[in-house]
Amino acid sequence: TELAEVPLFPTEDGSVLCIPEAVLPPAILENEGKSFREVLSADARWSERLFPSAEYCTGRWSAVAADHGALSLSPPDALTVLAALADSQRSALYEDESGGFEIDPVLELCVALWERSDGETRDEVERRAKIEPLFPVQRNDDGTVVRVTVGDDTAFYPPRSAKHELPLHGLRFMCHDVCWGALLPKERAVFREDRRKAWAALFDIKECRFEEVMRAAVIPALVLNPEPEVMEMRERLQSMNALSAICQLAGTY
Repeated sequence: TELAEVPLFPTEDGSVLCIPEAVLPPAILENEGKSFREVLSADARWSERLFPSAEYCTGRWSAVAADHGALSLSPPDALTVLAALADSQRSALYEDESGGFEIDPVLELCVALWERSDGETRDEVERRAKIEPLFPVQRNDDGTVVRVTVGDDTAFYPPRSAKHELPLHGLRFMCHDVCWGALLPKERAVFREDRRKAWAALFDIKECRFEEVMRAAVIPALVLNPEPEVMEMRERLQSMNALSAICQLAGTY
């Protein structure tokens, strides 16, 4: 169509895209499509197409542009794009208005994509979240985030006393600043309960009970006739860092 040949979408570098040259966030994100674009790198490109400026990435633009040849991401593919193209500085943590914890903008977008999907699409969002490096485990001094793939590992909320990643193979602890921050136990239910259901679905995250940690990280290494992989697990558990982490967890309960 004639409309497809008209430059319509400004980009951050000053160029203007025709509709078939553009890729946009899923329309279900609605106004949060702007937030999606804002965490990506300035020159973000996917499937040989460029993202327009953030103000043109809301759901209204995405739905209309898709009808004229633009690529509108599916919710599962949006997770893959976040994992691949999020800029470390643009996706840094920022403080919640309550002052009690910090917000991970990438994690917030994961939650929004999960909440607004249903059926098979939601199932695929949950599957994709576990195989992409989206799970926040550590806050760097500048607010940037270390995000990892959960995969076959077990995801846990961290004990309140643990401020840093605990070095136990096969376990992933959510970044303390994101899930607990400075909140008291009674405050957590008020401020974070709205996210915990989504986090559980996306990452199968569990409460950090000592017996659960032992079951996931230690007991598999105690078989009578260990395979080479299990022997490697035993060696890792004998390191001072691992023993220190186990003692720290034991002392928490």
